[in-house]
Amino acid sequence: MESGNDSDRRFRLVVEAAPNAMVMADGEGLIALVNTKTEQVFGYARAELLGRPVEMLVPERFHRQHPGLRAAFFKNPASRPMGAGRDLYGRKRDGSEFPIEIGLNPIDTDEGPMVLSAIIDITERKAAEFSLRESEHRSRSLAAIVESSDDAIISNSLEGVVTSWNKSAERMFGYTADEMIGQSILRLAIPGYGSEMIEILDRIKRGERVDHYETKRRRRDGSTVYVSLTVSPIHDIANELVGASKVARDITASTLASAALRDSQSRMQELNSELLHVSRLSAMGEMASALAHELNQPLAAISNYMKGSRRLLSAGPVANASQIETALDRAAEQAIRAGQIIRRLRNFVARSESERSIESVAKMMEEAIALGLIGARERGVSLRFELEPADDLVFADRVQIQQVLINLFRNATEAMTEAARREIVLSNARVPGDMIEIVVSDTGVGLTEAVLTNLFRPFYTTKPTGMGVGLSISRGIVEAHGGRMHAERNEMGGATFRFTLPAAPQEELVDG
Repeated sequence: MESGNDSDRRFRLVVEAAPNAMVMADGEGLIALVNTKTEQVFGYARAELLGRPVEMLVPERFHRQHPGLRAAFFKNPASRPMGAGRDLYGRKRDGSEFPIEIGLNPIDTDEGPMVLSAIIDITERKAAEFSLRESEHRSRSLAAIVESSDDAIISNSLEGVVTSWNKSAERMFGYTADEMIGQSILRLAIPGYGSEMIEILDRIKRGERVDHYETKRRRRDGSTVYVSLTVSPIHDIANELVGASKVARDITASTLASAALRDSQSRMQELNSELLHVSRLSAMGEMASALAHELNQPLAAISNYMKGSRRLLSAGPVANASQIETALDRAAEQAIRAGQIIRRLRNFVARSESERSIESVAKMMEEAIALGLIGARERGVSLRFELEPADDLVFADRVQIQQVLINLFRNATEAMTEAARREIVLSNARVPGDMIEIVVSDTGVGLTEAVLTNLFRPFYTTKPTGMGVGLSISRGIVEAHGGRMHAERNEMGGATFRFTLPAAPQEELVDG
């Protein structure tokens, strides 16, 4: 027969070996027994707990109600879990709290009735439950996002078989989820684009990702939809690649709008080029009389030299050989002069694409003067040059800038028709921003405030027969070169027009 001491010793051995924290307390709530697990869980040494109130293992916010709960248990002792339906917490030696589960068992001892509490630390379980709830919440949220997204969200296997298909995919492509799930994604391929879809799958198999790839696909009704694709690999729980996730955004409207805009811009460029050409033709038409006069001079001289040579030949070719040679040389010079005028005219009025290169300001002025100031000298117009050779080279389209200069020269000449002093001053200078400023100043009637305000507006003119497009086109040419153009009144009368052009790149000058 087992003695009381043997029974007590066996009980204590069982309590000590228990996998849970075991705490035994009397009716007054004083701790009579704890095991090693209790020391590990709560962080107290055994000696710190024995004989102390059990409330030291309970969070302070529960101290007031705990004695009542303990009294109720001793009044009706029975094995049961404590705190069913609500969260229970223990308190460690450092004051921190942790979630627990408690099983209560009444024990009769020589010292009277006791309660043996089996305490389980459920921190890890709570964390796992929370993580699971979070995962489920994320999954539900993700599913809701996928279904409510404006983008088509599709997944497929590595073989291209569709495994998911959201509502936006149904709207975008016209197929229901039932019609697409289990079918090949190649059903959406436009003829000639199947290999592209296979290449995307191959990239996913290589572990790559496709971002914002713009392409087109076929709808159920056969029409085309332009899409921006982002394709990502899908891995399973073992991190094995199992498929691809596609997000397709419908960019049909923006793609077609961009194409229309490009067409519009191309047409605008064509119209602008046409307007520049018409403007040059208009300028030539207005200068036709002066050009005819300028060409008649060398042609008349050629005729006279040739008639004189014929007469000298009739009188005796040997005796007059020197005079004949001189006459023929002068006739050739006049022919070259006429040819230069015609060549400049042809280059100016020819329709050509904009072509920028390194050009000399002085050279462009010289050629523009030859056309724009034909007959000006006979009208008493003089030129004064204040050019800086160091600031001579610009990066520009020669013909277009000559169009600007010719327009300014002609305006200046017309503005000085009634002026006592008729002088055009041409200058250039480097200004901030690595630009060269070109200045055309005259001594004409000047500009009123009203004229200055409207000067560069299309179709605004102060001339009875003017078109009103010259200065507007000129400013457009300058701004297309990255420069600026403006006009100002001179203090002593007349007007000054200034425009800037990019200076020639230094590295190209060095390389050249």
